[in-house]
Amino acid sequence: MALTVPVLQKLAEQNPKAEITLVSRPFMEPLCTPLPVRFHGADVTKEYKGVPGLWRLYKELKKLYHPDVIIDLHYVLRSRVLSIFFKSNGTPVYHINKGREGKKALSRPENKVRRQLPHTTERYAEVFRQAGLQLDFDPKDQPKINFISEADLTSLLPENLDTPIIGLAPFAQHKGKMWPLSKSAKLLERLQALGYHCILFGGPQERKELDKLASGTMSRNAAGNFTLGVELTLMKELDVMIAMDSS
Repeated sequence: MALTVPVLQKLAEQNPKAEITLVSRPFMEPLCTPLPVRFHGADVTKEYKGVPGLWRLYKELKKLYHPDVIIDLHYVLRSRVLSIFFKSNGTPVYHINKGREGKKALSRPENKVRRQLPHTTERYAEVFRQAGLQLDFDPKDQPKINFISEADLTSLLPENLDTPIIGLAPFAQHKGKMWPLSKSAKLLERLQALGYHCILFGGPQERKELDKLASGTMSRNAAGNFTLGVELTLMKELDVMIAMDSS
């Protein structure tokens, strides 16, 4: 989700007449705050759960926004079902090509195919181009986006502001994408021994595990202590971010 932000920023700048509505889970709304796009929160695990819930969401989106085109940047079962509903009404739908075959060829244990794969942001941009929208986007030249927060973050930052700050998010939605926590702990020790200031990131449900990971070290744990908007502001202070997946 976070990687859609620079793409949407460029898309809105280059298509000023386009009305863009981003549909995602409600807690993701802070990501859209600095963008000239409309946000529609939809919790597909509760209010819009299952096929009946997705049907209600389809009817709601159709009534509120009358979309001319649907762009599916997630392309999972729920978004595909929603796309089918829109297709049945004659609304054109375009979806991301995740490049699974190329990723499998690169990551398999033997006979790897080592070639540069498109960055995820470029995959997002290509879907908008396929839909006929103008989008000149270079993943290496991403726009600066300001997330505004009035929270006091001094307790998480080093006293010496010249100290390099590294963020570490050791969890992922799928366990197959994660390093064992023991390896993350060793990495944390190594980084601190080299003089880096480390801040841990994660969801509220991961707070206890991250507290354990931070205990006995000089690391700070931001998980579960702030809203997503505040964490995004904190991430702007980082020199490097290490994560287990693209989010």
